[in-house]
Amino acid sequence: MLEALFLLASLAVLPGWALLVLLPPRRRLQRRINLGVIPLLLGMLYAALFPLAWLAAPEGGFGSLAALRALVDADPRILLAGWLHWLAFDLVIGTLVLWRLRAQGVPHALILVPVSLVFLAGPLGWVAAELIGAWRRRR
Repeated sequence: MLEALFLLASLAVLPGWALLVLLPPRRRLQRRINLGVIPLLLGMLYAALFPLAWLAAPEGGFGSLAALRALVDADPRILLAGWLHWLAFDLVIGTLVLWRLRAQGVPHALILVPVSLVFLAGPLGWVAAELIGAWRRRR
């Protein structure tokens, strides 16, 4: 069942990412889907998984890398909850990156670089967006 939830969640974010790539000016639709429906659904699943898993893994925690590993290794529901967290937040950040760079007049083709990096490597995309934004403000 956890594998099915993993696959379902992984697929659920794809329409939101497609909105950013294929329909960049559709801000109202992106707000409803990328900042509303998808993160809300993933958040509800997260809210159901994490507390149950946390109770099953009292030896782990967030105080050290070893404690985090013990937490994740103790129950696969915690790993899935972490994945849901990443999926939801990366979609939100990708949406905000697109909006911010569009507002600065950055061409869509260039915006796709940090948006793609957010999709693949979260914070790296944010850094790329900040660098592009700083470059754009100096021009």
